[in-house]
Amino acid sequence: MSRTKNSILFYLVVSPLGYFLLTHLHHVLLPFNLLHKAECRNPHLLLETYSAPGNSVLDRVVCVLVRFCSQAINDPLCFPLTATLLGLATTSYAVMSVERVRFNNNRLLAPVMVFFGNVIGTGVIAPLAWLPIYGWTLRNHFSKPNKKSSSTNHTSIRAKVTEESALPVIEPNQAFGIGLAALFGQFLPVALLVSHGPSLFQRNILAAFQYFPITYALFEWIVPCLSRSSLQSKTRKEAKEGVRFLYVGIAGINAFLSYWVWIKWLQTVSSADGVMKQWVDLFFSFGSTGENPVAYMLIWDILAIFSTFAYWAWLEDGKTGLKTICRNTLLFGPGAGLALYAMKRESRI
Repeated sequence: MSRTKNSILFYLVVSPLGYFLLTHLHHVLLPFNLLHKAECRNPHLLLETYSAPGNSVLDRVVCVLVRFCSQAINDPLCFPLTATLLGLATTSYAVMSVERVRFNNNRLLAPVMVFFGNVIGTGVIAPLAWLPIYGWTLRNHFSKPNKKSSSTNHTSIRAKVTEESALPVIEPNQAFGIGLAALFGQFLPVALLVSHGPSLFQRNILAAFQYFPITYALFEWIVPCLSRSSLQSKTRKEAKEGVRFLYVGIAGINAFLSYWVWIKWLQTVSSADGVMKQWVDLFFSFGSTGENPVAYMLIWDILAIFSTFAYWAWLEDGKTGLKTICRNTLLFGPGAGLALYAMKRESRI
C-alpha cells in the first residue's frame, strides 16, 4: 500500500499521538519524578538506590530512572506489562535498525531511538520521530530515478514493475549485527532483570541498562564489519533469508519470554482478575487519580507502540498486514506479532 500512498502526510498522522503522550505522561509522572529527584539528591539515598560512581547530574538522573524501572519490574501490577513492553520495544528497535540499513540512513538513528525510548518511552519516539523519518526516506527512495531498471531489458512488464517497486536488501552480515545488538543490547539484560528479585544487584543492572544504547550501537556497527567476508549473499533471495531468519529469532525469543513471564506472574499473583480490572480502571482514569503512574505509563506505552506499527503494517500491506500483526499478537504477544509480520513483509519486498 505504501507504493501508492507514499505521501509523507500518511506517515505524519500518528505524530499527534506521540506529542500527546509526551505532554500527558510528563504531567502524570511529574509528582513521581519530583519526589524521586529530591531523594536522589541525597548522597546516602543515591547509593542505596544503586552503586553510583559519583554524585553528578547524570548519576541523579540515572537514580530516578532506576527507581522507576525497579517499580516497573517488582510491582505485581507492573511486572507483566514491563516484560511485554520490553519485548515489543526491542522488536521495534530491530525494525528501525533494518530499515535504517536498508535506506542507508545515519548510523546513529537506531541507537538514538533506543536512548530516547529508555528515557521518555518508545511509544513517544515511534510515532513522533521514527514513522515520519521512515515515510520521508521511503518517499525520497521512490522519487529517485531507477537507473538500474532503465538499463535492464525485462522479459515482461510485471518484471519491470517488480524491480522498480522493490526495496534495497539487507546483507546477512548486517542482519547478524542487528540480531546480536538486539540480543545483548536488550534481551539479555531483560532476562537478567526478570530473573532476580528486588536487590542492589538488580538495581545496578537497571543502572547499566540505561547505557545499553551504546552496546546496541557497537554491535550494530562493529559486527557487520568483522563478519563481512564470511556472511555475504550472492543473490537477493539469500539476502532476504538473512533478514527473515533475524525476525524468526526475535519472534521466538519474544514468544518464549511472553509465555514464561505471564505464567510466572499467574503463579505468583493472588487475583489475576482483580489486577486486570485495575489495569482497565487505570487506563480509563486518564491519569486523573494519580494512582500508580508507572503502570499507567506502561499501558499507554504498549498501546502507542503497537498502534504505530499496526498502522505501519496497514500502510505497507493494507488489511492483510494489519490482520497478520493482530492475529500473531493474540497468539504469541505483541513483540512476536510485529516480528512475524516483518518477516512476512520481507518476502514481499
